[in-house]
Amino acid sequence: GGEGATKQLSCCGKTYKTQGDLDQHLTFHSKCELCDFEATKNLLRDHSLVKHYMPAELKFSSWEDIMKWREDRKRNFPTAANIAKKQKLAAERKERGEVASAPLYRYVQHLLSK
Repeated sequence: GGEGATKQLSCCGKTYKTQGDLDQHLTFHSKCELCDFEATKNLLRDHSLVKHYMPAELKFSSWEDIMKWREDRKRNFPTAANIAKKQKLAAERKERGEVASAPLYRYVQHLLSK
């Protein structure tokens, strides 16, 4: 074979026997609305969630980041002791006259800004 025989006919982790087969597969692709990524609808949904909508604190660059996140999650998991601690802190805030916790306050502010 010539130069054309070495051309890779692959996409989405699959290899196709002919250019026609690859072209047919590509008809099922859609383009991401936020970048140049193209894939089938299921992969595109996953791509959008991970690349564009996942909170920054869940985008990990190393194994150590993943392990730190897991330890933080374990430490803050809603065990009976953690729930009691949170309720105690909420009662103390209420006694001081603080109206809402910061996350709730930000949520209310978000709703009011619409």
